[in-house]
Amino acid sequence: MLGDHRAFPWLLLLLQHSAWAVLRVSVPSSPIRASPFSTPRLPCNFSDSPRSINLGILAVTWKRGTETIAQYAGGFQVFRPGAEMSEERLRVGDASLLLPQLKEADAGLYTCLVIFTPDKGEGSFELKLEVEPHIELGPTKLQLAREGAVTCTVSGFYPGNVSVEWLKDGAVVKGPQASVHRENQSGLYQASSTLELTPGVADANANFSCQVRHQSLEGPLKENFQLQLQEVLECLVSGFYPQDVQVHWLQNGMPQRQVESKPQILPNGTFDMQSILRPKEKDLGVIYICQVQHKSWDNPLQMTAHWQPEGGIMLLMAYMKGKNKSYPDTKSKDCLNSESAERALKPSNECDSLM
Repeated sequence: MLGDHRAFPWLLLLLQHSAWAVLRVSVPSSPIRASPFSTPRLPCNFSDSPRSINLGILAVTWKRGTETIAQYAGGFQVFRPGAEMSEERLRVGDASLLLPQLKEADAGLYTCLVIFTPDKGEGSFELKLEVEPHIELGPTKLQLAREGAVTCTVSGFYPGNVSVEWLKDGAVVKGPQASVHRENQSGLYQASSTLELTPGVADANANFSCQVRHQSLEGPLKENFQLQLQEVLECLVSGFYPQDVQVHWLQNGMPQRQVESKPQILPNGTFDMQSILRPKEKDLGVIYICQVQHKSWDNPLQMTAHWQPEGGIMLLMAYMKGKNKSYPDTKSKDCLNSESAERALKPSNECDSLM
C-alpha cells in the first residue's frame, strides 16, 4: 500500500500534464516547390503552451523518406552536407531546416519530428524541385499569302520535360514538340517552338494558341493570340482560257513589286490566278491599278483602287471573260468584269449587276 500511495502523485501529475500541455507541430501544406540550386528553408514550427521551450528536453529530427538528414539533441548532427538548424530559432519554436544548393536528390517526402519531453509531434510534406514555365510570343504580324512564322518561347521551368503545341480555333495544328535547352546559371530550362504558316484570308479572324504542358502545372498553360495580317490588295483573275495571262500592278504608270500564284485549273476547264500587292503604310490614299492582259482581248483590262486600309484585308477581284465563260460565286467579294474597266472598287452586293 505504501508503494501505491507514493506512485499516485506522479500518476496524477502526468494526467494533469496531458490535460493542459499539447505539443503542436506545424509544417506547410504539401507539396512545396523550389528551384534547383536554390537554398530554401523548410519550415517547421512547434509550441507546447504554456510551457516555455527548454532545449535540455528538446529533440528534433528531420528525415527525407526514411533517411535522417539532420537532428538536434543537445547538439547538432548533420547527415546532408550544408544542412542547418539554429539553436536561436529552436528557443522560439522554430525548427526550420536550411538546405543549400538544392539538387534533384533532395526532392522527396520530409518529416519534421519534435520531442519535447514527454510530448511528441511531427509533420510531413513533399518537396518538389519544380518551377512553372512562362510563355512569351514573338511578333504575330504577318503578311497575307506570304510564308511567315510565329515563335513561342517557354522559359524558366524545371525539370526539362515540356510539351508545346499550337492550336487554331481549339484544334491542334502542330505538336506536341519543342526544342529544349538548359539555361546556364539558374539551372532552369527554356524551350521554343515555331508555327510556320502562309496566312490566308480566313486566318485573319482565327484564334490561335500556344499551349504548354508541364508537370508543375495543374492544367495546360495557354497564350492566345490573333494574327495581325498586313493589309494587301489582291487581284483575282478567273474564268480564262488558255492559261497564259499577265497581271501587273501599276502606280503612276510604274510597275510595282507583286506576288503571283500560278494559274490553277477550275472544274470547267478554265483557269484562275491571283496577284497580291503589299502597299506600304505610308502610301495611304495612293491610287493603284491592276492591269490584266490576255490573248482573248484586244486591250488589257484594268481596275483602279484607292489604298485606304482600315485594319482589314482589301480584296480586288477581277473576273475575265475567256473563250469559255465562267463566273465563280462572288459572295463577300469585290468584282470586276470585262465591261468594268477602270471602275472603282465596288461592294459585293453590286457584283451581279456587272455580269
